[in-house]
Amino acid sequence: MRAALSGLALVLAFALALGCETEEPEVVPPADPVDHGEAPDPGTDPLGARIHAIGLERLQRYTPGEAVHRGELRRGQALAHPEVLLGTHCYVVVGVASEGLEELSLSILDPGGAPILQSPTRGEEVTIGLRDALCPIEPGIYKIRARAYRGEGDYAIRVYSQQAL
Repeated sequence: MRAALSGLALVLAFALALGCETEEPEVVPPADPVDHGEAPDPGTDPLGARIHAIGLERLQRYTPGEAVHRGELRRGQALAHPEVLLGTHCYVVVGVASEGLEELSLSILDPGGAPILQSPTRGEEVTIGLRDALCPIEPGIYKIRARAYRGEGDYAIRVYSQQAL
């Protein structure tokens, strides 16, 4: 065993003595942060302002969708919002609830209506796509379903996208 290690050390020393060059791996800089636009006024649009703040904090390199889906839910009620998702992008869905809606949950339904992903937690702020990738293979009209598990009140949902590599 010592002979094998000594032989390996000798080969390494010889390679270094010859001046073997190793290429440095290319470092790809991260993409620049995306402009998320002007923040909504918290006084007139508190849910929109919260979603905007979450996007700036956690999704700097994702492009915010134009639409903010909104609704009102009571305990046990669910509403679905259609959203076109492309097969060339990955997505993060952010949902926020008003103070009275204590447990909001989100799920994504494929174009056929089958659930494919659900928010890992319930609460006043929920996401899909941060922990488990939401990168559809097929483009289509998907649905984002919001469900109230506890409480009642308003909610808002925004989809953020990034070109898949």
